[in-house]
Amino acid sequence: MTMTGYEAYCQYLALKNHFTLDNYDYIKYNGRTSAKESTFLKRKDKFFFTKLGKKFYNDKEGLKYFLVANFLVDEKLWVGSLLDEKHFETYSKWQKKIQSLSYIIKSDFQLILNHMDHYNFSFDELFEVRENEHPILLQLYLQNDIQIETLIAMDRVFNFFKRWDKQVDDDILYPDVRKRIKKYQGFVNIDVDKVKAQMKEIFC
Repeated sequence: MTMTGYEAYCQYLALKNHFTLDNYDYIKYNGRTSAKESTFLKRKDKFFFTKLGKKFYNDKEGLKYFLVANFLVDEKLWVGSLLDEKHFETYSKWQKKIQSLSYIIKSDFQLILNHMDHYNFSFDELFEVRENEHPILLQLYLQNDIQIETLIAMDRVFNFFKRWDKQVDDDILYPDVRKRIKKYQGFVNIDVDKVKAQMKEIFC
């Protein structure tokens, strides 16, 4: 059965709210919103949601992760632009990354180790918050050297974001980066035991 435009709209609205609003959590509320079908039918852009629903037929999980992948790149995406081919390419690249996530995280660990060796600093220094500087690990992410999923995986082991949130002295860039990570992390399935084993293999 084809997904209706209203169903696609509810999924879009829930995830847009999740990535843009501080007080809405898609996972906590299981994607529920107060959106009414009667309100949806009055929208001038309802045609786009109908087309989006047809793209995913009855695959609500597929639509969910399509939206996650794209809101991760741009949380302000308009539904009309979502039908552009580039956004399906974004989703395809995200799917491939998630399917190879263990390999990607391990590769990032090796890159981090090479960085440590090159600049002669210790593993603990990766997480240190120095005055007027971002932590080295965060710098590597901001420079696109490591993936956001690697940061999330390492935090699952060391829980360093709580400390960074208190200590990082940056009210311009860090809050937006931190919000993106916080909003995304619930959609990433991390095998913590495997991450620990990979860390032991690379760093010890």
